[in-house]
Amino acid sequence: MSATEEAASASDIVMDKEASDDAVKVDGGANVKETAEQPEAEVPVAVPVAVLVSVPVAVPVAVPVAVPASPLIRKYEECWKTVQENPSDFTQWTTLIAAAEKIGEIERIRTAFESFLEYFPLCYGYWKKFADAEARHDPTDPGRSLQVFEQGVTATPYSADLWIHYAVFKKANTENLDDVRSIFDRGLCFNSTDYMAHGIWDKYIQFEEEQQQRFNVCSLFCRALACPIKEVDKYLAGLQKFVQTASLPDMMTTEEADAIRVKVAAEKEAGSTGAQGDEDMEPSPPASVEVTDDEVKESWLQDKLKLHQATKKELALVEPFCRNLKRPYFHVKPLDAAQLSTWLKYLDFLESRDDVAACTTAYERCLVPCASYPEFWERYIIWLESKGSMEAAELAVQRLTNTFCRSNAEANMFAARFDERRGAIDSARARYKTNLVAPKQLSFIDAAANFERRQGNKEGACAAFETVLKEERAKVATSSSVTPYVSLHYAKFLRLAYKDVEAGRKVIDAALQEFPNIKMLWEGAVFFEEAVGGSEAMARALHLLDTCTADPETQPEVDAASGADASAEAKRKTKHLSHEEREELSIRAVEMAALHGTPGELLAAERNHFTRFTMQTCIAPPQETRKRAQDLSPAAYDEPVKMQRTEGYAPAHTAQQWPAAASGPVPPAAGYPGPAAAGQAAYYGAAGAYQYPGYGAQAYPGYPAGYGQY
Repeated sequence: MSATEEAASASDIVMDKEASDDAVKVDGGANVKETAEQPEAEVPVAVPVAVLVSVPVAVPVAVPVAVPASPLIRKYEECWKTVQENPSDFTQWTTLIAAAEKIGEIERIRTAFESFLEYFPLCYGYWKKFADAEARHDPTDPGRSLQVFEQGVTATPYSADLWIHYAVFKKANTENLDDVRSIFDRGLCFNSTDYMAHGIWDKYIQFEEEQQQRFNVCSLFCRALACPIKEVDKYLAGLQKFVQTASLPDMMTTEEADAIRVKVAAEKEAGSTGAQGDEDMEPSPPASVEVTDDEVKESWLQDKLKLHQATKKELALVEPFCRNLKRPYFHVKPLDAAQLSTWLKYLDFLESRDDVAACTTAYERCLVPCASYPEFWERYIIWLESKGSMEAAELAVQRLTNTFCRSNAEANMFAARFDERRGAIDSARARYKTNLVAPKQLSFIDAAANFERRQGNKEGACAAFETVLKEERAKVATSSSVTPYVSLHYAKFLRLAYKDVEAGRKVIDAALQEFPNIKMLWEGAVFFEEAVGGSEAMARALHLLDTCTADPETQPEVDAASGADASAEAKRKTKHLSHEEREELSIRAVEMAALHGTPGELLAAERNHFTRFTMQTCIAPPQETRKRAQDLSPAAYDEPVKMQRTEGYAPAHTAQQWPAAASGPVPPAAGYPGPAAAGQAAYYGAAGAYQYPGYGAQAYPGYPAGYGQY
């Protein structure tokens, strides 16, 4: 520290001492006296100034503190991540929108609503909420809200409530009333005949009454009378009340009034001439008969009554269906079976009447609550095709696959077939390839292969199966659940579509080598040979059954000296069918040999079944204890004492029961490995030396008749 700084510090100390003395003086005489009476304090030892100022003073450094994110923002980000991974999660979407509205940032609100409505455009309530959010953000500029409303009614035009909200908002933000009327009229184009359309009719009539446009009010009453809606009687009553105080200009145009006058005058003239008995007389000119305004109004009202009666008849036909449709709006929750059935019956009824306009409107209304059901879309598209409306059918396919059922594979398959019918082969092929990505459903693979077959592309047809097999074999942990089924379908396709039996066998053989423990795969291989037919195929089928029912312990071990791949192969070879599965397939072998085989093949199949399964059942019934079962194991066959303990099965060292000429298993067919030789030696070297009295058909119910003659 410099000398100047040390002097300044010393000066500060002196000033502080003087200031302290002055403070004592200011307190008054009492304090001074009290201070004087106190004993003199001990004077502290003076500390050198240089020591005081030599100690460095630590100056705190400002460290930026991380401000934790708002819980609402964290919730928003969590929900956003969830809906990006699973766009069909409706609950997370609504939570995201609620979080965005609470945060209050307009960009977040727009992102949430726009993304949600891209997936769920029929949720008219959220279009309304989006428009309200835009209005709150900038109350002076209704342009964004009007834009949102316009997008909403374009996305879901059969929502009468959204049209009403749109018209009300437009009315509050414009001086041009014709724009409001335009919105109402557009809404009625889609919803005027809806059974529950009285809401939009009421709002439109109320709007015209507020503007005191009596002619427009009367016109709306008349239009409503022509629609089979639930409240049609209410509009007739309203029209009758309106007519009581209305003038002719309030009810009709001058041209309409003149036409009615002519008609009424002609009727009056015809009535007067008829009373005179001269029916052939030409009617006098209308000017000769006076027609009052009341008569014109009465005639006009009678016409409206007739219109009402016709509408009531139509309403009586459709009301039984409409009354049972409780949910005309969209929701992610499924419809109950009663409503789905009602929609089907309603569409059947309308199609039978061959009213294209009414049927189209009904289909569009149906596809609001049933938007998630591809079968209704498919029916609509097929109906449009039958009416020659290909452009409308194409638009419906786009709505089906791009918006409402975009992740539904069945819908995409239907769209692919539609594209193929109209000649858009590349589009159809792209849809099939998309379906093959996920999930791996056999019907989709078959459909893609058959599509390529119809195009004359065998290589592409086979690639549909081989691509899936290659992908699934790469997934070691999960391939066993798909690969066997795909292999069987591939083999069947080759056999039926191209008559290529050998290629089909190669596919099945590869699958059996990879998955020898799948019973279904062995059964499918046997069925494949049965479908091929012929003695060679039957021999192959019997050999397959003989191979899969052999004792797995007698199978040859894999050579461990073959390297790293040998361990994986050895691990695979340890897989085998369970005892119960092998026994079921052994019974199947006996049945097949009896149906298709020779006497020698039948005898061999029966002997193999007896050797591998029925001997153990006879000697060790299921109710025996574990120790008893061990005593009667095949290892105990050479011990006469243990064999004598078995009731009814005393060993008899006599001639061999089985004819030597028919000994041995079914001979292997070409291309298949030989049977287990160790299993044959175990049977013929031990069990074959004994004879079991009483072994007949009655002793083993469920086996083929005549089984005991051998």
